[in-house]
Amino acid sequence: MKKLLTILFILFLTIPSFAFLVAPSKPEDTKEPPAPAETKPADVKPVYTKPAEEKTKPVKRIDTMLAVFDLEISDKVDKAVVRPLSESIRREIVMSGRYEVIDRGNMNKILGEQKFQLSGCASGECIVEAGQLLGVGKIVTGSIGLVGKTYYLSLSVINVETGKIENSSEDKCKCEIDDLIDSSKRLVKRLLGETSP
Repeated sequence: MKKLLTILFILFLTIPSFAFLVAPSKPEDTKEPPAPAETKPADVKPVYTKPAEEKTKPVKRIDTMLAVFDLEISDKVDKAVVRPLSESIRREIVMSGRYEVIDRGNMNKILGEQKFQLSGCASGECIVEAGQLLGVGKIVTGSIGLVGKTYYLSLSVINVETGKIENSSEDKCKCEIDDLIDSSKRLVKRLLGETSP
């Protein structure tokens, strides 16, 4: 009987030890963080990147809007007259009330964002593409040249949708360079079908 009690006592002491070895318990403060759940392909959200063709996508066209491009000049004409004459043309069109005119700063900003180079853009196709990017209905382009002592100014209104010239006018001025502003005002009035002195 003594032997039986001794065996039971030994078993009673060793069984908890075996249980400890089989399923060891961890103290509360030493718990490991749970393993991250596996990411399924469906859980991964793709990063949206604009396709290349979207970068040069034309904005919605507003037919009542008009853009005036700087005048093209011949070699004989002083380049310093381009900006004031172009601004004079913009101002005259605005004062006519016939169109909403996009200002030069906004034109440059929009075309700059689209990485569109206006320099050397004299062909009809190139100008129309610029108009599409600007979202305008019409474009006014023009040129100034000098033959002898006579300045020749010409302006054209181009429809952005069709690419066709809707109207054009010209003015000649055998004058000093200072008088070209008056010539540009006459030119705009003719272009818009208004009477000019």
